[in-house]
Amino acid sequence: VIYPVMSLDEPIPDEAFRFSPPPDAKLVDNFTDPMAKYRRPASTARQSAPLPQPDYIGAPAPKLVLTSADGKTLDLASLRGNPVLIDLWATWCGPCLKEMPMIDRIFRYARPAGLYVLGIDQDKNPTDALDYLKKRNYEWPDYHDGKYTCVGLKSTGIPVLLLIDASGKIAYFHSGADDDPGLLAAVRHLGPAFASAMDEAEK
Repeated sequence: VIYPVMSLDEPIPDEAFRFSPPPDAKLVDNFTDPMAKYRRPASTARQSAPLPQPDYIGAPAPKLVLTSADGKTLDLASLRGNPVLIDLWATWCGPCLKEMPMIDRIFRYARPAGLYVLGIDQDKNPTDALDYLKKRNYEWPDYHDGKYTCVGLKSTGIPVLLLIDASGKIAYFHSGADDDPGLLAAVRHLGPAFASAMDEAEK
């Protein structure tokens, strides 16, 4: 945009600083914070323990039919016989993006051993997730949810990482971006080929 005329230090009219409230407005002493009950006190934020995680280990994998941005569907049951790592994430979620490099290492090194990695994005616009993955050369397939309903497992938010073993049982579940060692250990326990792959990934 080209502005042919620009004026600097022009006086600002007093009207710009006047506010006339509507007739039904009410004066309040303080605004309430709707998120206050979810925040930890600053004095205990660093010392407090991680939030408890639901114990789904050994439970059957959820029944999922996933839909990609282009409308293609995937029945999770069709992957039975191979382990599957599912990442619930969103482009607006900082901790989710922090996890991506680790997921990429797992994907690249464990894929030859038979591990599938699937993303399920929670973005409003499914193309946002695809654009993000493409720009960073993350090559695992992504499916769109946007309603936090597809997995049907309780969590405290995203990211959620869910590892399903070849028999269709949950081998790992974690909500949050603070358990890289736990996930890597779970992938190792899938079998010798995966343990070897994780040795290479961690070099």
